[in-house]
Amino acid sequence: MTPKILRTLCAAMDAAGESIFLPNLGRSNAATPRRDGILNKNELTSVSALIAFVAYEQNGDEETVRRIAEAAFGVDDIKQVGQNNYDDLIRFLVDLRVDEILN
Repeated sequence: MTPKILRTLCAAMDAAGESIFLPNLGRSNAATPRRDGILNKNELTSVSALIAFVAYEQNGDEETVRRIAEAAFGVDDIKQVGQNNYDDLIRFLVDLRVDEILN
């Protein structure tokens, strides 16, 4: 991971109020109860960091990437994506080519 990418990910995590030094790193979250099927705080932080990374790598902006993902998943806010769609959202963002969508 290049220093620029690491700085981008750290900035996204800072904006989300998270630390890159997670105290429960390596622990299973299986015992953590879910709330109504919505993404939890760690999942939202990961999504936000990935959105920032995609925007940075493709010379775009986070708002555009976020809106494309929201449209693809039929939600008004990325926070409304259901927990059962988390893996699909991550895959979508990893595979996203913003220029192909906008052009």
